[in-house]
Amino acid sequence: MRRSPTRRSGFTLIELLVVIAIIAILAAILFPVFAQARDKARQSTCVSNLKQLGTASLMYAQDYDGHYVPWYGDGRAKGQGWSVSIMPYVKNEGVFVCPSDYHARPKNAKVRSYTMNGDWFSPDDRGLSRAYTSPPNKGPEIGGFTEADLEEVSTTIMFCDRWHPGNALVGQGVSVSATECHLRAGSGHYGLVNHADGANFGMADGSVKWMRTTTANHWRRIKRPDGNTRDMGYKETTGGNGSMCK
Repeated sequence: MRRSPTRRSGFTLIELLVVIAIIAILAAILFPVFAQARDKARQSTCVSNLKQLGTASLMYAQDYDGHYVPWYGDGRAKGQGWSVSIMPYVKNEGVFVCPSDYHARPKNAKVRSYTMNGDWFSPDDRGLSRAYTSPPNKGPEIGGFTEADLEEVSTTIMFCDRWHPGNALVGQGVSVSATECHLRAGSGHYGLVNHADGANFGMADGSVKWMRTTTANHWRRIKRPDGNTRDMGYKETTGGNGSMCK
């Protein structure tokens, strides 16, 4: 008796298209989840960096009569910026780099992804520094404010994300001491919407917080009754037209 030939099984075109469609749907669902997980990991690294910077700054303050590190740099690092002043306490340049910082720096300039609330030009009690007052090469700046000068150390910003081409490891870079407008993307000020529609902030007590927006009182040493309003009279260090982002 003659055997009938064995039939080969296989997928039909319809079945293949269904499988491809399912894979595409799963990819569309999972890829954003993976991206969010990756961004969350980078944000966690950023939080750790800011925590170490805050700890280093408090160690600096212990060695210099309670004075916060000046934004401009102290007597040993005048004009080189706060990061050079606290480097002996950090001892790792990688701590100054947020893994999500995508801005290129000028040639040979090392990345610094953070800046401090250190503007002394503000007329309304903002910032943690004052004008440089000590002689060169004679130690820390006399004018750095102390914890005793702050009304609320846990809610006063000391450091924050600042992904800016002009923000390098050595040098003053770009300080931040403005209102909530700096948290808005596309403002032209390299807004601080860097991590999940917000940013990480290191506070004056060494703690770290993620915030979606800030108020004027977050940037002030002395709190004001109108702290939730926008500030119209503030002049930025870069020669801007006030704290309002237009």
